[in-house]
Amino acid sequence: KKIKKSNAIYSEIRNIFDVKLLHDSIIKTNFVYEDHLTIHMDLTKSKEELEKALHRGRSSNIKRAVKKNVTTKLIQDSKDVTEAYRMIKDTYDRINLPAPALELFLNASKIMKENIKFYAAFVDGKIIGCRVYLIYKQMMYDWYAAVDREYANLCPSDLLPWNGMLWGKENNIKIYDFAGAGKPNKEYSVREYKLKFGGNLINFGRYQCIHKPLLYKLGTIGIKLYKYTKK
Repeated sequence: KKIKKSNAIYSEIRNIFDVKLLHDSIIKTNFVYEDHLTIHMDLTKSKEELEKALHRGRSSNIKRAVKKNVTTKLIQDSKDVTEAYRMIKDTYDRINLPAPALELFLNASKIMKENIKFYAAFVDGKIIGCRVYLIYKQMMYDWYAAVDREYANLCPSDLLPWNGMLWGKENNIKIYDFAGAGKPNKEYSVREYKLKFGGNLINFGRYQCIHKPLLYKLGTIGIKLYKYTKK
């Protein structure tokens, strides 16, 4: 009811657990369901079990990153967060999509406090990759990720999630949600990359409710034009 009175164009529910018991109630409020995959890593397993589940390529890349003196740690300083954001923006620019605003991350940090973590990869004191995690009880949700392409050969995109999982284990997190694995029966290279960490593919689906159909239609056309003009 509050959303209908706002200027929101659409709402989306991205399920992080099974909501089958709520399905009928959600549908009755004009939401539409669609299948959507995610990948869960079971962090209750031992480090040895998690290592064994790694695809050979992922394992080799993690070792390569360590050998090349890539390190990872949590960052809090707004300057570091801004630098991490630059890589996120560059990623969106590269795939010709409008990037979220820096304020999204700065405000999320102020509001969510300990429930949001900025995790970064460094080499020689320079940030070369980042991941942003949302923490909910004993789950960590992989919200945003980016790497500096200039340093991609140092494999920060493999070391970051791996060390993020180990950080989660140390802090009593039971589930690492890789988030966003695409739709079933549709090829998606990001899903293949994430699966090579050894997680379980799960379909919790998601729901969408369009509040302003005309603006939504114009928005989808606008995104296509944006991508076209950025080519």
